[in-house]
Amino acid sequence: MILNNLSILPFYKVTAENPTPRDCERWWAYGNVWPLVTPGLPPMQIPGYVNSFDLMSWEPNGRDYPFIGATFLQSKTIGGQNYDFSSEYVGPWAEGRYYLATRIGGDYYVSDVFTIVPSFALAEYLKIEWWDDEDLVLDSGAIVYTNSAGVNAYKNTLYLPADIAKPEYIFEEEGETRDGYFFPIKQISEKRYHFRFLAPEYILDVMRLIRMSDHIVITYKGQEFYPDTFLMTPTWEGDGQLANVECEFDTDTVAKKIGRLINV
Repeated sequence: MILNNLSILPFYKVTAENPTPRDCERWWAYGNVWPLVTPGLPPMQIPGYVNSFDLMSWEPNGRDYPFIGATFLQSKTIGGQNYDFSSEYVGPWAEGRYYLATRIGGDYYVSDVFTIVPSFALAEYLKIEWWDDEDLVLDSGAIVYTNSAGVNAYKNTLYLPADIAKPEYIFEEEGETRDGYFFPIKQISEKRYHFRFLAPEYILDVMRLIRMSDHIVITYKGQEFYPDTFLMTPTWEGDGQLANVECEFDTDTVAKKIGRLINV
């Protein structure tokens, strides 16, 4: 199991001790697959050099697509480690559930399961995108956002089965009381949006970085939001596989007023 997933589509090393490493294959998942929906291949980042993929059907009677050339991947070296990466990549493949399989060096890797759906079906999902202006280097690895020329070349894109709820209106004020009257010094009114969904651990791993990102765009039913803040609060369900995730974000809707004259 990946301890700290940094990619929308995580990859797992297959070993004799762990031949079924995917999240949906753990005992607490009971065979359930979380619907990582996408119009093609989800955004991915893989440490190492990849020559090709096998796109394998997760469904018993589904169609396999062996040997997909990895020419759609870009490469960049950070701290002596090469990363192959790609933003969302739409291909000619049929709808269905799939996973990717590849070899890196002498090791065999498989991805988690994702679901290819037609582009028009994604209009019913909440879409969230986030990226940085520079590469993000962490103790446990890196997320490549720019190519060798320093131009943005990678974007996280995630489709969530969620609806944005009616907004919450928050009011804060500071002031002082004199002779029984309150004199406001600063007043702030904010508009805050919420949405909720269920998600497994590997999705929460990457979503925790949204708040730290330089750019965030949320698209819901044709409307775009550009959050100034983003907060994710997961609460694990009883079976342990999925968390009930509450998200909230603010956009540029803050109204602020400094000082106000009150006649006493």
